[in-house]
Amino acid sequence: MLVDGRTRDLLREKFDQELEEKVDIKVFTRSIIIDSESLESARLAESLVRELSQISSKIIPEFMSLEDNLAKELNLSVSPTILIGRDKDYNIQFWGNSFIWIPQVFIETISLVSQGKSKLESKLVSKLRNIDRELLVDIYFNRQLLISNSLGLLAIRIAVEFPKMIKVRFRGEQKTEDRIGKLALLKLPAILINGERDSLLTPPISETEFIKRLILYGAPHRKELIVELEEEEKKKFELVDNPDSPILLSHKNFDEAVRRYVILVVDFWAQWCAPCLMLAPIIERLAKKYKGKIVFGKLNIEENQEIASRFGIMSIPTLIIFKKGNIMDTLIGVMPESTLEEKFNMYLEKR
Repeated sequence: MLVDGRTRDLLREKFDQELEEKVDIKVFTRSIIIDSESLESARLAESLVRELSQISSKIIPEFMSLEDNLAKELNLSVSPTILIGRDKDYNIQFWGNSFIWIPQVFIETISLVSQGKSKLESKLVSKLRNIDRELLVDIYFNRQLLISNSLGLLAIRIAVEFPKMIKVRFRGEQKTEDRIGKLALLKLPAILINGERDSLLTPPISETEFIKRLILYGAPHRKELIVELEEEEKKKFELVDNPDSPILLSHKNFDEAVRRYVILVVDFWAQWCAPCLMLAPIIERLAKKYKGKIVFGKLNIEENQEIASRFGIMSIPTLIIFKKGNIMDTLIGVMPESTLEEKFNMYLEKR
């Protein structure tokens, strides 16, 4: 079995809580493996989907051949390819090993398709409604250079919200670089829209940049919408004096923040990290309590991998305490609020 007992129990609990309608999952493979395809990957795809269907009766598997008419109609060319929600007209595809390398995105796709709800912010939905051209979003990555879970989930949410306009393909073939070499994609992960070279996005890829690219290639009034997005992004990462909530940090404002604030506590986190989500409300409360004394900042490591690498972040959540630009302490994992206060008070006393 691919799914161990503990994971099976967690998935059963998740599916019981979140799956509403039945979810159609089609697995396409071919009988004769070609190029860089893997027979093992094809078998893994079939086995995984079969096991998921045993965990929840709402998951309906279908095993098909790449020689079938539907595969030809959809221009599927890689074994294995997994389609989720095709019976409901969703265009979400996992090519090659992508279902293995981004398991959280794969599992969350099943939940979102079952619910038929994207859970996108209404403000973002109103902007994306301006897209009046069908868009094919190819997301390329490999085992070493993965697309971030947050960005992958954003692409899925948009595809769920706009099934007739947005098609998403996760391209995790064995030799992705060989397949996309013709497009001169030099860095992975990468995003390409409608196969147009000028649409290429390579690291660092923020969610805002991705949305801007969709609007640029799909909306008629793109200039005005992009200006709005840029203004909103600018405000979101603005460094203010004496904030009473955590400021948002990125590669654009991180160094300035370290220089600007006498004591800065940076929370290195990611959306998929459960302990990070447990720590978040504690950081929110402490930001209010220490307003004017300590500034708290949050940095998403998936969107800012260079900074995370610079500070050797190997586990999250990690808190780094800066004082006058110097690292004073590094705290790893979730700690009681009282323990964190003791640490922070110690550095305040040394002012």
